[in-house]
Amino acid sequence: MREFSFRLEKELELGLRRDERAKKNHIGLLECMGLKPISGIGLVPYEPITCPFSSATLAAAGITVAFPFPQLFRGTAITLLCTSNKVFEVDETDWTLTQLTTYDAYDEATVKSITAGGVWHFMDFGTTWFLFNGKCSVFKTNRRGLFKVVDKVFVQSTMTVQTGCAHRGRAITAGFSDNFWSDDWRGYWDNKMLDLPIRFADSIDMNSNVVMWSTIGGGDLLFWLFFDYAMAGVLDLDDAHSITVKQFLMDTLKRNEWGFMPMPWQGTVYCVKSLGNNVAVYGTGGIDVLIQVPEPFPTFGLRHISSVQVADRGAVGGDENVHIFLDNSGMLWSLDASLKLTQLGYQEFLSPMVGDDILITHNPQDNEFSISNDSNCYILTSAGLSECNQLIISQCYNNGNLVGIYDDSIADIEGRIVTDEFDMGLRAIKQIMAIELGFSGDTPLSVGVYSKFNKAGSYMLSGYKVANMEGVVYPIASGVDFKLAIKGEDYTKSNLSYIVVRYKLGDKRSIRGYYASQNAS
Repeated sequence: MREFSFRLEKELELGLRRDERAKKNHIGLLECMGLKPISGIGLVPYEPITCPFSSATLAAAGITVAFPFPQLFRGTAITLLCTSNKVFEVDETDWTLTQLTTYDAYDEATVKSITAGGVWHFMDFGTTWFLFNGKCSVFKTNRRGLFKVVDKVFVQSTMTVQTGCAHRGRAITAGFSDNFWSDDWRGYWDNKMLDLPIRFADSIDMNSNVVMWSTIGGGDLLFWLFFDYAMAGVLDLDDAHSITVKQFLMDTLKRNEWGFMPMPWQGTVYCVKSLGNNVAVYGTGGIDVLIQVPEPFPTFGLRHISSVQVADRGAVGGDENVHIFLDNSGMLWSLDASLKLTQLGYQEFLSPMVGDDILITHNPQDNEFSISNDSNCYILTSAGLSECNQLIISQCYNNGNLVGIYDDSIADIEGRIVTDEFDMGLRAIKQIMAIELGFSGDTPLSVGVYSKFNKAGSYMLSGYKVANMEGVVYPIASGVDFKLAIKGEDYTKSNLSYIVVRYKLGDKRSIRGYYASQNAS
């Protein structure tokens, strides 16, 4: 009886299938644990990230790692480790931690605790920085340092902000609570409206779909927090600016350097993130981009990208070149600096995450992304998607090494894949004679075969058999449709570049032509 072969190679380079409606025999993987797809190579072991903090250091600081905290932020001048309600400064020479005391932004002598909220967003201006968790803002600026006073770290929860980022010297903040304007601010805007020849609304609302930007280089970074700064500036020398004579705020507004803009949809802005020369805005109502406009003065225009809705405040990740994000249906997307929006897929794997805390982090060295919740973590390479056993919370590079924080509650070091179904292009009963594995490594691989005899039937799994030293296994399996299951005890010790399925065809009912006439028995 003539023997045929069916080769799986490209499928391994793609990882998990992008769409469950994929054509038969044009397959990806139904499971890919501990291995990640690389174009031109196949499946290689996932490389675990290393936590730079010792267990003793974390314990001494009272920190328990449990997704999604603590988060590690490596800024241009400072490194911070943030739990849900504490912020620590990190000394990278020995990775020790110093908890920062936080003071009330409106009563600077009073210590004030941090209100726990969602995942943190970090806005980095070097020694000036902000953290936002959707419930409070923690920040440090150099406003007191101008007067040779040691600056403190402040916290405020009066006006909540969902997100913020630094962009080309500007502070971009968004997703404001209804109580954004203080009584002083509301009175100011109401009086300003009286000066206009046409009567407008009695107040200017800052809602959850509004994005606000500062001038380039600062001066107005704290406008939204402190009314007196907006009126007079940090310095009030020789009455250059004052509440009654020449208001600092109005100077910046006239030049359109400082301003705010509602997004063209109802909902809440979840994340703002620098993207090339522009700023991407992600929210429950859609995706928009603030387009940087240099002439006749530097400000922003707006371009609507999509009505796709983002799943969560942490469901966006990336750098200035490309972002990926998860929408509220569990579909994964990318948006690059040219503003090209691409649907990546993987909804069948990622949709169970929707409704949970989600964190998407970026590995800039390998240009890979992790997509985590409290029970699963997926790795997106340039080739495709796979799953790993670390629930990644944060990752960054330090002196050429990838370090980060992860929840290790998944005690699973097995490497395994399950292919999508295939029928070799023949709707006839086939008998699999041998399976050859193109793998390297010192851990044995075991192979099982799922098979069924008709489209309405259920798959049955044969017993696993260990491949020999040549990478060949001889299963006993017949059927019309098949799936392969391959596993190894330790994912760090094996690569898999191809699979060859050798089979014989005993059922010739569906075959016509030369082969049938020459080989009929």
